[in-house]
Amino acid sequence: MPLGLTGPIPRISMKPILLTVFAVILSACSGPPAIEAAPSPSDASSRVNPLCYALITAGTVDYTSLKTPQFVGSESNLLTLTGAGMELRHLRHFVAVAEELHYTRGAQRAGIEQSPLSRSIKTLERRLGVVLFDRTRRSTKLTPAGERLLVHARALLASADEARIDVRTAAASGDTISHLHIGICDGVPFVRLARLISKIKLEIHIVIIHVHEASVARNVEGLRSGFLDAALTPESGYGKGILSEAVWRDPPIALMPSGHPLAGKKRIKLSGIIKEPLILSRPDTGLSQQSQIEQLVRTASSTPNIVSRTTTLPVLVTLVLAGYGIGIATAAQLEAVKVDGIALRPLSDAPTDLKTWLMVREGTLNEPLSRFIERARTIT
Repeated sequence: MPLGLTGPIPRISMKPILLTVFAVILSACSGPPAIEAAPSPSDASSRVNPLCYALITAGTVDYTSLKTPQFVGSESNLLTLTGAGMELRHLRHFVAVAEELHYTRGAQRAGIEQSPLSRSIKTLERRLGVVLFDRTRRSTKLTPAGERLLVHARALLASADEARIDVRTAAASGDTISHLHIGICDGVPFVRLARLISKIKLEIHIVIIHVHEASVARNVEGLRSGFLDAALTPESGYGKGILSEAVWRDPPIALMPSGHPLAGKKRIKLSGIIKEPLILSRPDTGLSQQSQIEQLVRTASSTPNIVSRTTTLPVLVTLVLAGYGIGIATAAQLEAVKVDGIALRPLSDAPTDLKTWLMVREGTLNEPLSRFIERARTIT
C-alpha cells in the first residue's frame, strides 16, 4: 500500500543534554576522534563491499556509519553503561572481538596488539563483574552476559558517533541537524541508492543519512524499535505497524560466464535456462530478492537444476564467474558489481519484474523522511 506523508514520526531522538554527554565521553575516553578516509577500491584490507564503495565515492554518507548495523538500545541504557565505569575504547574492543569471535582478528580490526586488547576485555569484565567470553583453545564464544552487552555496546557506540557528528555539524553551521537511518538488504541497487541519497542531501543540506545493511528480519526489528526510519528490502508483508510500498521494479536478467553457449544470444528465455545449472540465494537469508526469484524459477519448472545457493550478491557473481552456473538478478543490482567475463542477458519470457520495497513504521513522517519516500518513487 502507498505510504502516507504527514507530520513527525515518533522515534528515539538525541536530546541536547545527551549530545553534550556523549561528546564529553568521546573526547575524554577516546581522545580526538580520527577522521577515517574512504578506502580506495585497491585497498583490499578495507574489505569494503560494493554498497560501501558506491556510497562513499558518491560523497553521500559518513564511512563510519557503514561498518556495523546497530538497531537496539535506549538513551537510559547508554547512560547506565557509561556510569558503570566503562570507556568507549573498552566497548569498541569488546565489539571487535564479539563480532569476529576471534581475539587475533579482533585486535587487527581494532588496530591494536592482542595483549592490550585482552587487557581491555579483562578490565571491562572486572568493572562489570561478569565474564563476557567463553574462550577455549579452539573457539571463542559470547556468554549470555556478553550477548546482552553486545546489544547495548552497539547502540552506545552508534549514539556516540552520532553525537560527535551532530555537535561538530551544529557548531559549523548553527543549524539543527536531522538524521535519517535507512536500512537496506544485500541486493538493493546500490548505485541507484547512492543517487537517491545524493539527491536528498542536495535538497536538504542539514540532514545526515546513515545506511545500515542487514537481513530483512533485522531491518524490520530496527523499524519496530525506532532505530530505523525506513528500510529498502526485497520483501514486504511484515504485519501490523509496518507499511510497505514497491518503489522499484526491475526486469530480471540472467548472468553467465561470457563463454557460455547462451551468451551468444541477445535475449534468452527463462524456460531456456531452467535446466541449466542455476545459482540462487539461500532461502533462509531474506537477501537478494530470493523469494521473488525462487517463485519466478518455479513458475517455469517445479524441479529446477539448482546447484548452489549463496548468501550475498557478490558471492553469486563470483560463482557465476567461476563457471558454477547461471545466476538471476537485475541490471540495477549489478551496476556496482561490473566484472569482465560475465554476460548479462534479458529474460524475454519472465512473467514479472523483481520488486524493491520501501518499509516504514506506521505513523506520521517528518519532512526529511517524507522527501526520501517521494524521491525514492521517482529515482531511476
